[in-house]
Amino acid sequence: SGPSALIQAEGQYFLVDMGNGTQVRLIEAGIAFHDIETMMFTHHHLDHNEEYLPISVLAWLQGRRHANLVGPPKTKALHDFLLSFYKKDLEYRARLTGSSLDGMFTNVEITELEGDNELKINGVRITATEVPHTAYTLAYRFDLGSSSIVISGDLSYSDDLVRLAQDADVLVMDSGGVIKEGRGPRRPPPVKMGEGFIRAHGTLQEVATMAAKANAKKMALTHFTPGEIDVEANLREMGKIYGGEIIFGEDLMEVTP
Repeated sequence: SGPSALIQAEGQYFLVDMGNGTQVRLIEAGIAFHDIETMMFTHHHLDHNEEYLPISVLAWLQGRRHANLVGPPKTKALHDFLLSFYKKDLEYRARLTGSSLDGMFTNVEITELEGDNELKINGVRITATEVPHTAYTLAYRFDLGSSSIVISGDLSYSDDLVRLAQDADVLVMDSGGVIKEGRGPRRPPPVKMGEGFIRAHGTLQEVATMAAKANAKKMALTHFTPGEIDVEANLREMGKIYGGEIIFGEDLMEVTP
């Protein structure tokens, strides 16, 4: 499936990114959509937000009457555009099911974040910082009592991510540079953006270096491109830099702090 992570804390869910396949995986995991009150974007690329509307609609029709939506700039514009475009369809569904407009057209709290920011949602502290990517991207840290989880978003090397993830229990990391079977280490190519160039994803060494500098206890690698991963080769290379536990993420995998 596409990029998506579900954080469970204090009896609530935080759904971060909603790539292709997220709906099916939530159903397979036995998660009731209406229990997901907070939905978050790291950035606005299609592979990260393409199932936002279908999941929101299902949650609403199942009875969710309040929602929190958090993301980078243009999050509100995306939400408003989708509601406007599908207005007649959604109004029809509301009449058909007797649903209130709350939780879809109204009673949706939208928070757009830039740079370093902190917010609390129902007692859970969330910290955000910008990380380098080809679209404006946020990494998020969730502090849950004595535990902490960081979602990196897509990124190349970032000292800001290192700072955000300091001493985190779990660092969920973009893995654009992993080694595939029969291949050597991959270096994601730079992309011209405006007046300069930027790499959309970090190298294997950069990923390991960020985790090591952050002193993260566990690093869960996600967002793999197609192809078989050479687990031994990756562990060998990253182990030269990072001494924590390395997890190769899979659909429906649960990682505890």
